[in-house]
This record gives sequence, C-alpha cells and structure tokens, in this order.
Amino acid sequence: MKKEFFEADTNLKEQILDQIPTPVFSVDLEMNITYMNQAGLSLLDKSKNEVVGQTCFSVWNSKHCKTEDCCMGKSIVTGKAFSARTKAEIKGKVVTAEY
Repeated sequence: MKKEFFEADTNLKEQILDQIPTPVFSVDLEMNITYMNQAGLSLLDKSKNEVVGQTCFSVWNSKHCKTEDCCMGKSIVTGKAFSARTKAEIKGKVVTAEY
C-alpha cells in the first residue's frame, strides 16, 4: 500500500476510535503505547505526546501490570484474546478497569 493511502487509512481509524467514549489503546510487542483514543487521554488528563512511547504499565499501573495476570502480555505471548477486570490508580483515585 502506498504511504499516503496508509496514512489516510490510519487517520480514519483514529478518527473512528476517538468517537468511542471508552478508553482504547494499543501497544507494541515491548508494551509501549502506540495509540490512545481521546477517552483514554481525557481519563488520564494527558496528551497523546505524553503517553505514546511510554510503557503501558507506567501509564496505567494496574494491579495486573508486570504480573502473569496481565492480559496484554498474555495476548502478545500466545496470540490469543484474554480479558479481565482489575484496579488502577489514576489521578489519585482507584478506578476499576475491564480489559
């Protein structure tokens, strides 16, 4: 695919994901955040530049982060989908997260 089509496709996907009122983000194989939608940025009160490139666990710091319970890590290793519920401290408040 040509670069300009790839960039247009990526921009369209981001515009769609930004309309979802629930935090959505993606990570690379090293657990670095590669994208976060506007709902996630608003929840964290951070800009895209502040989170993209940061590790998932440094941004969310949930009870599952860096443990065998981390569904993101399990998905990366196995290629399968996992989901769970956990708690994270965001801006001084404990938040329940389902992922």
